[in-house]
Amino acid sequence: TPRLRLRAAFTKTLARPDFNQFAMGQTETRDANGFPVITGTNPDLPPRLASGYDLSAEYNFKDGYASVGLFHKDLDNESFNQTTRDTNPAGNVIFTRTIPLGSGSGTLRGFEASWVKRRFSELPAPFNGLGLEANFTRLDGEWNVVFANGTRRTVDGLRNQPRWLGSIIPSYTIGRFELRAPWRLRGKTFTGTFGTTAAGDVYVRTYARLDLQATYKLNRAWKLFAECRNANETFWTQ
Repeated sequence: TPRLRLRAAFTKTLARPDFNQFAMGQTETRDANGFPVITGTNPDLPPRLASGYDLSAEYNFKDGYASVGLFHKDLDNESFNQTTRDTNPAGNVIFTRTIPLGSGSGTLRGFEASWVKRRFSELPAPFNGLGLEANFTRLDGEWNVVFANGTRRTVDGLRNQPRWLGSIIPSYTIGRFELRAPWRLRGKTFTGTFGTTAAGDVYVRTYARLDLQATYKLNRAWKLFAECRNANETFWTQ
């Protein structure tokens, strides 16, 4: 209908691994204690494959819309980094090696909800210049891998997949001038680096960042803008 739109989709996708995973060569560095740290590549990685299923609904209203969507994806040949560490009798790490493998499979499912009101034009001045955008996405992933020695592990997250994503973006527009303050949030994120046990997996902590944007429209073709990123000086911590 003019206001309501429903969508259903099936996708089949193919992607090569990251270039730095299959390009020939390896890098050797030393840790703080002087022991070797080897980062290798794997030229035999297969292409990554995925099948996706999506359902969504979008309802449009004056100066905005609301939407909700459900999705599910199955993945094969998902590449991951296997990290192994050798220790001495005292328990100190004396050798570390990381190599990408392509023996992973996984699933990703979740939902997304968005609400956008570009301007509350029905409010009295000066509040009719206010706007608000909000989004929330829940991600539930599962990654199954087979290590080089044949052992298997399952991690509840895909590479660089946060548990959830969110954003709140208030704005104010007056004439040709607009201010925006995007507040972006993401939950705990698995980096894709596996240890041989869960203790060796690498995650990024929950992250929230405030940005600021100011825009002045000179004419139909040109704008002046200024931006401040990470105004709250938050840290990205692995």
